[in-house]
Amino acid sequence: MSSHSRAHVQPHRDHARLHITQQRISSKHGTSEGPICTMDFRNSGMDVIQAVQDYITKMLSNIPGMKVFLLDKETMSIVSMVFSHSQVLQKEVFLFELLDGKNRAPMQHLKAICFLRPTAENRDTLVQEFKSPKYGEYHLFFSNTIPHGWIEELAGADSMECVHGIQEYFADYYPINNDLLSLNLKPVVSPQQDNWSILNERMAEGLASIVLSLKRQPVIRYSARSDVAERVTREFQRRVKADQEQPLLLIIDRRDDPITPLLTQWTYQAMVHEILNIDNNTVTVEGASKKPEKMVLSSMQDDWYKKAMYMNYGDLGVKVKDELVTEYQTQTKKNQTIESIDDIKRFVEEYSEFKKLAGHVTKHVTLLGELDKKIKERRLLKASEVEQSLACETDHSSHVNDVRNLIESGELRSHEMIRLIMLYAIRYEDYPAHETESLRQVLVERYSGDGPNRVTQQQLHALDSVLRYGGKRSRSGELFGGPKNLTSFVNNLRREMKGVENIYTQHKPYLKSVIEQAVAGRLKETDYAFGASQQAGQPPRHIIIFMVGGATYEEACLVHEFNSQPNGPKVLLAGTKMLNSESFVADMAYFHSVIRG
Repeated sequence: MSSHSRAHVQPHRDHARLHITQQRISSKHGTSEGPICTMDFRNSGMDVIQAVQDYITKMLSNIPGMKVFLLDKETMSIVSMVFSHSQVLQKEVFLFELLDGKNRAPMQHLKAICFLRPTAENRDTLVQEFKSPKYGEYHLFFSNTIPHGWIEELAGADSMECVHGIQEYFADYYPINNDLLSLNLKPVVSPQQDNWSILNERMAEGLASIVLSLKRQPVIRYSARSDVAERVTREFQRRVKADQEQPLLLIIDRRDDPITPLLTQWTYQAMVHEILNIDNNTVTVEGASKKPEKMVLSSMQDDWYKKAMYMNYGDLGVKVKDELVTEYQTQTKKNQTIESIDDIKRFVEEYSEFKKLAGHVTKHVTLLGELDKKIKERRLLKASEVEQSLACETDHSSHVNDVRNLIESGELRSHEMIRLIMLYAIRYEDYPAHETESLRQVLVERYSGDGPNRVTQQQLHALDSVLRYGGKRSRSGELFGGPKNLTSFVNNLRREMKGVENIYTQHKPYLKSVIEQAVAGRLKETDYAFGASQQAGQPPRHIIIFMVGGATYEEACLVHEFNSQPNGPKVLLAGTKMLNSESFVADMAYFHSVIRG
């Protein structure tokens, strides 16, 4: 690096005062090393899409001239979730490249903007890159704190003096909605799993990135009965030291609520993920040519989706017809009457918006058609009615008969039946005459054989381990509301009187009561312990929730409802990944293998 460049090779903290030191920490969970951050943040919002957009805009705009955007596979996905390809090209970006791409051509006239995760693999690749640089300049932006010694190591490799700066921009997570993000991790179920130390470190890195990007310094509380949540809290606190209290960081173990990820969903975004699966804001469906077709579902690029993503299924068809299709038909008729130069000029000016609208119409009509087909094929309305009853009511005789009758009818897929028995097992865990084992046996007998709908060994393992994972002895708080009193009786009565139209959406995630208790200052320390050297202060107005084991889109919808209240708390939901019932059942099967060794 040139002497001029060396002056700029220092961690960037986006105007937040941070001090990084190396420290060795010993605890009952072992000894580890890593950077410690002391934060004094400016006041800021809680919009994670905006936070990541600001970082990327800054790194591309502050360096003039034609550029190549050099990314790794993870940062490529992060960028694609907040900007379209064309939006990035407008910032003087000539092309996108992957750092580990084998066939990158030398282009000395371009400046390389490198946005990378601070991994050992990326460091080693950069060291090799600098031996024979392909670009005239390199500007390095890491998505999280870089380990000590990296600056010296990279400087030593830069014999051609092509590196012009190293900075840290804390965009080390996948923003899905403005108030929802994921770390896209593999299953996190137990400290006993083989890759625990790697996952624990990555979760702490992700949490540090969240609070740094939002310029927030949190009070930390975590699920008191969860060894997983406690270890994540310790690792996070080891990395980030706050000067004063601001929002609440609540680290919750998924096992506190194993009900929500097992339910069929009926709001648009949640339905698409449950039935079709959303992967980094993209969903794959069968297109008109009968070939798989990828569609982008982004609230940043699709205004109609932004308005409709939390709507119930019953209202979606009407909204598509009355708004999206009608607007498209109006624009089509308007563009058919081109009779003058002014008409041609107007058409050219409006063509890109017209084309975008046509794409949105095709996308959402296709998605709704696919959802409707799958709902009918899988008989999800019938399954959902029993699911909701199991989640919200206590009526053992009716429930065991409903589940048994559905098994014996063979109408539903084995996946739906496993979910129903898991819900039954959780609901009636302490019931003296519960029939979980009997229902399991009936399922094995009815869904045996070699057909596509047979019950698999993995599904049975998931059923066998769900109480070990999320049973009463493993959970913090009261999943089913605890002892009934007059208030809860009246609330239940009101819910039951709302009518048949709500039978598919009765359930409210356990997270709702946790947020309400936190805002009221009534969150029990026996359920959610404080981080080391922290204690209760004023009830929080800003809450960051991190779900270890994964969050759901039903919980994202709940968070949106809180954020829509004019004087309500501002809540951000983060998870190790985004769950649907398929992935949660798979995680329970994986948990079975972990506890069995």
